[in-house]
Amino acid sequence: MNLIKSRRNLLIHLCMAFMGGYAGMYGILVRGSFGQAITSNLANVFRHLLLGDNVEDALFRAGALLVFLFSLALTHILQMKDRRIAEITCLVSQLACILISAAIPESTQGALALYPIFFLTGIQWGTFTGAEGFNSATIFCSNNSKQALFGWIDYVLTGKHESFKQGLFYTATLAFFYVAVVISVFMSDRFGAHAILLELLPLAMVSGVWLVNDRAAAKDVALAA
Repeated sequence: MNLIKSRRNLLIHLCMAFMGGYAGMYGILVRGSFGQAITSNLANVFRHLLLGDNVEDALFRAGALLVFLFSLALTHILQMKDRRIAEITCLVSQLACILISAAIPESTQGALALYPIFFLTGIQWGTFTGAEGFNSATIFCSNNSKQALFGWIDYVLTGKHESFKQGLFYTATLAFFYVAVVISVFMSDRFGAHAILLELLPLAMVSGVWLVNDRAAAKDVALAA
């Protein structure tokens, strides 16, 4: 109980990093595209439209961008009103997206089939944005890699404990992300579209941590009153 209360955000963050890595590789292997890669998808929209070689795919990819942006906008609005409601919405939405994605046939056009993954990763990114005082996306790795590298370099050069914490935090984030990538390779190859259902395990862990912490917080408020 004390561990959950003291490390609530870190535990959720690492589980979300696992979910981000797993969903990313699932998108690549099962749906043919990285489900949170807005940059490459938007670049392909312009490529298809300018070359006129696959307008249908361009429209599907443009729709995926709108789904991703909508999920981000939704979390931003909800957090402005009530962060607790925003987190509940995120967890419920991720459950729905996992089940919907598993039900979409593998024959469905790639970008269109990725809509649930775009929503899942978007709402995750917008809701859980870091832990331990560090800002970190759990669905991408570029900045996490940079921050891990800089943290370790700074620690070697200065010996500062904060730099050590930075290096450790971002390295752990990358480790959870890429362990999930490896697992996703085997699961996606074995189970296809249904492989996404493994995401229910880390989601259940996040939900458990969230519920325990929420009840503990409510109890503390009641005792204080």
